[in-house]
Amino acid sequence: MFLLVPLISFCIYTKCEFIHIGRKNKIFVGLLYIVILNICTFSISYVRGVRELDFERMTITYRLKYVGLELILGITFFVMMRFCRSRNEMDPIGKQGRHSNFELLRIIAAGLIVVFHYVYGKWDYSYMGKYKVTIDVIWMFGEIGVNVFALLSGYFMIEQEKPFRVKKAFLMWMQVLFYSILTNIISPKIIEGGGIERDEILQSLFPITYRFRWYATAYFVLYLFTPYINRGLRCLRKKEYGKLILTLLILYSIWPTLLGVFDNNTETFLYYNRCLWILIMYCIAGYIRLYGIYKEKWRFFHWGVIHIITWLVLLGFIAFMPENGVSEHIKMKNTYFWPPNSIVLVVISVSLFMMFSYIKLKENVIISYIASCTFGIYLGQDMIRNPFFHKNLTEPKDLFIDMVCAFFCIAMGVLSIETLRKGFEKIIANLYDKIQIRCKK
Repeated sequence: MFLLVPLISFCIYTKCEFIHIGRKNKIFVGLLYIVILNICTFSISYVRGVRELDFERMTITYRLKYVGLELILGITFFVMMRFCRSRNEMDPIGKQGRHSNFELLRIIAAGLIVVFHYVYGKWDYSYMGKYKVTIDVIWMFGEIGVNVFALLSGYFMIEQEKPFRVKKAFLMWMQVLFYSILTNIISPKIIEGGGIERDEILQSLFPITYRFRWYATAYFVLYLFTPYINRGLRCLRKKEYGKLILTLLILYSIWPTLLGVFDNNTETFLYYNRCLWILIMYCIAGYIRLYGIYKEKWRFFHWGVIHIITWLVLLGFIAFMPENGVSEHIKMKNTYFWPPNSIVLVVISVSLFMMFSYIKLKENVIISYIASCTFGIYLGQDMIRNPFFHKNLTEPKDLFIDMVCAFFCIAMGVLSIETLRKGFEKIIANLYDKIQIRCKK
């Protein structure tokens, strides 16, 4: 059973010529691949508490979980070999004028979101004791990652003048649909053995409409209006643009942060919603790209000091603020600043972005390729985490070990799946181009 999945995936990869290896090396590569794959599988099982593998008494469900885990890790070895291919074949994001410093920041942002989603939810953390504060700190990671993603989008898209491409919007929608089906239909049914309701199928088939991932929906809507937004923002003078950002921050960040203490929420004022907030962060990044922020005076050190001081203030707040609110009227808890529009997270996100803007890194094909897969990692993380991780945890060390294993399995697994998906995406893109050419004739 444990040889079946590696052999099948190995044959598919060799047949499809995703990589080119000589005949003499195929046996060696195949054996090495199987060894690495099973070491990863058994190591994760050992960490999860399975000290002995009784194959005769192993249930079918447990066998399917092992097969699913191998499918998750299945193409990791070939992903690493794919990095060795030429830059032209890789088609990295760097071709669009981006730099590895921002691509590395994109990877970090995706990692922050993955870690946040691991602890987010209605989990019982009573066993954490005094270490519960670390969960509250990790809660901040996800929204920082979201803000950074929005800043990166605005920084690179503000100067685009062409209208949005239907092809790109279609491929984006297909990517979200792909991971929606994997997460909501295939993963629960095959790996977890659960049922699927009619409403879940409908929501899975229309992921953008039903917000399978809220950021994916917000980004898709933003992309549709990007040409008009860019044109309007570039028409503003520097002073007018600055006043616009200041007004938006006062209305949707500073003012809600001050008034939200009474109900422990900063996202209920002035018809605020997450799509609007992504647009605000987009505008901030556009201003940075066009005009800069104290570009001649402020450097990495200055933004680093701001970043560290803000984090220290936030950590102190989390550590000393009561978990159940200050009083009957002032209900803010120690996780009060976790929404993306709180002024504390805005300062942390912008300062982190500015720090990386002063880091000089040469274009790196590995960083560029992983960065191009971060959106897929964001979309597909649940299909790996939910069936295999966050189960039967009784001690703080168990949670941290499980979190580390989940993080690397999600990264490797979705990176592998995203590599295969991109291959099929090229086929769909070619068919789309052919159909478009015929329609024009």
